Amino acid sequence: MSEETNEIKLSDIEFRVLQILKEDARMPAAKIAKQLGLSRVTVSRIINSLRKKGVKFTIEAKDKELVAFVVTDSCKSTECYKTISGDFISLIRSNTLNEIENELEKIKPKNVILARSLGKRFVRTSLYCDYCGGKIESEPIIYKRGKKIYYACCNACLNGLKKKLTKLKD
Repeated sequence: MSEETNEIKLSDIEFRVLQILKEDARMPAAKIAKQLGLSRVTVSRIINSLRKKGVKFTIEAKDKELVAFVVTDSCKSTECYKTISGDFISLIRSNTLNEIENELEKIKPKNVILARSLGKRFVRTSLYCDYCGGKIESEPIIYKRGKKIYYACCNACLNGLKKKLTKLKD
């Protein structure tokens, strides 16, 4: 993740795996592999790569946009952190200011900081044709040969790539 932005760069295939995992975070790698036409090992590596990038697959059905950081004498929520001074910082998440105000009335906090969650944005990194080297602007044509996956931008490049790989094999 970039230090200055809240973006995680994903390849096209990582993005596609993530979209499937957003629907069902518990889907087996073998089933994802079958849907995408990849090997199970490739999908497992992609999932590990996503985890290393800090991507979480379990997504709440309704994102809470507002967050109140509440300083209190004791823990007041399921998301709670103890400070060096002995106080607690509890996080209260909600979509409306009224809901947060109602919770704050129950808690009687020492201090409150209200923020709007920006979340993480996922962006696709550029994907380049393995034959001509050009940037693939639309959906890539995926060609598998053995354990390797190749990307082509068009059918002409796909045919050229196949010929090139056949010559290299011989």
